[in-house]
Amino acid sequence: MFRKFWMRPHSVVAGLIAAVLLLVGLIAAGVSACTSSGVKNVRVQQVRKTVVENPVAAASTNVSLAPRSYRGTSSVGGFLLITVTPESATAGTISYTDLSTNRNGASIPYAVSSDGAYTISDPDGNLVSGYEIPGAGLVLHARKAGREGAEDTLIIAAETGQVTLDGLQGRYNTMRFRTRRGGISVGSVQVGASEMTERGYSPFAAFAGRSVGFESSGHAAAEFALSQDGTYLTTATSRFDGEVVTSYYTGVEQGFFLATTPDGSVIGLPQAANATFDSGYAGTYRGIYYQKTDVQAAAGGAEIATPIVDPVEVSVSADGAVTLTDASSGGTLATGTLKPISEASYLFGENGGLAELTAGSGNGMFTFRVTMNGMAQDFFAAFVTVHGKRSMLFSSFWAAASGTRTPEYNYFYGVGLKGM
Repeated sequence: MFRKFWMRPHSVVAGLIAAVLLLVGLIAAGVSACTSSGVKNVRVQQVRKTVVENPVAAASTNVSLAPRSYRGTSSVGGFLLITVTPESATAGTISYTDLSTNRNGASIPYAVSSDGAYTISDPDGNLVSGYEIPGAGLVLHARKAGREGAEDTLIIAAETGQVTLDGLQGRYNTMRFRTRRGGISVGSVQVGASEMTERGYSPFAAFAGRSVGFESSGHAAAEFALSQDGTYLTTATSRFDGEVVTSYYTGVEQGFFLATTPDGSVIGLPQAANATFDSGYAGTYRGIYYQKTDVQAAAGGAEIATPIVDPVEVSVSADGAVTLTDASSGGTLATGTLKPISEASYLFGENGGLAELTAGSGNGMFTFRVTMNGMAQDFFAAFVTVHGKRSMLFSSFWAAASGTRTPEYNYFYGVGLKGM
């Protein structure tokens, strides 16, 4: 037997109205909640996407748009006055004057990618790319450098500051970068009250059988003249062909200096307190490198080879293990573990030239050697901190080992910046 349940008509209508109103309220609340939640989620995703995919854009609100002034040296032997004028975190212009060649460029546009690389749109086709630690350091690739305006070169620049020979006094580890005579040298500079002396080791000179590859030069303090604006020093220097030209020297408050000589660039970094590798320099560095392979020496120190200038990525571990990779091709340039240069016994003695070099301490300069296919490759590195940002210099030379010597040789050098 079934029971019948029933309601009066007006009660049914009232119940239906209440149910409809409740349903509408729930739908409205749901839509509102979903819409609010959706906006919040979109905003979060946008912020996260900006931080992960474009760290430069994410930091745009903290970027100063004030012009930045640099003094730079090129490995082909040029000294440049450079101004970077940012228009935003991702774009701006570069202007420069090369005092060695009287060439210049004004308001050249550049754009900054998410990894910090500068793509430069130079209407003259000279400046190509670069990396910068704003207000501290700058590295550029130029294609129309040198006396004839036709050479690829690496430009390394430091912030502009007032400089005197007294202010530069101290001992520095140095690397020479050039586009001739084997490309690289490593050594030291001593700046004193009365003179500046440089001592260096050229792997190319040792390879070519020129004594032990040891080189030295110097200038008396009286030979230097201060520029009108007080930001660099000049002195007269003889070229390899006997012509007398101007060399330029500049420095910054952090205690390192740059020089332009007829033989290329000299970069000096303060010697460290001890010889061991500082694990604080571990990390990934990005920059630019210059390389020549299968080089044949020609008269007057010239070279027959086609240079490569590419972006580079350098991975450095806490124990000093280093891997250099060409960021364009993905090829490995060198890999090994750094050790103090004073421990590289193979660079001393009959075929070496570093005994004098490290007599006054080479702390802060590191090296390793790898031998492959009869070729001994020496790699050198040094590190510096400016405004809390880390940078490194590196260079390498390799050729056939003794007993299997051929006239060809190879080298590369460059700069890596961290925390751009």
